[in-house]
Amino acid sequence: MDITGLTLIRPDRRSLSRPTVALPILQPYRALNDSLHPSSPTRSPIPSIAKNHPTWVRFTALSPVRVEPQEKKKNPKGRAYKRVQYTRRFVNVTMTGGKRKMNPNPGS
Repeated sequence: MDITGLTLIRPDRRSLSRPTVALPILQPYRALNDSLHPSSPTRSPIPSIAKNHPTWVRFTALSPVRVEPQEKKKNPKGRAYKRVQYTRRFVNVTMTGGKRKMNPNPGS
């Protein structure tokens, strides 16, 4: 393995047990890029994918407007709730085709 184009990086202070990592130096790439693009010598040959921001970055700075919840009537419990159920199912029924609707929400 040719290590002439590699540089060693010191390990992090917190992880002294980790070995040092060898990374390639970008100097040979810059020299190659200068010969290909003489008009822009500082342009990097690394693809622009790394430079583009993801679409979600635009929305991270925005926070939704805080809206106070409206006060609503409390739900009845026990016997009173059973009474509401009976009224909803059997008293205020709108008959479609002469039949009672058996499953009002079949999609969920």
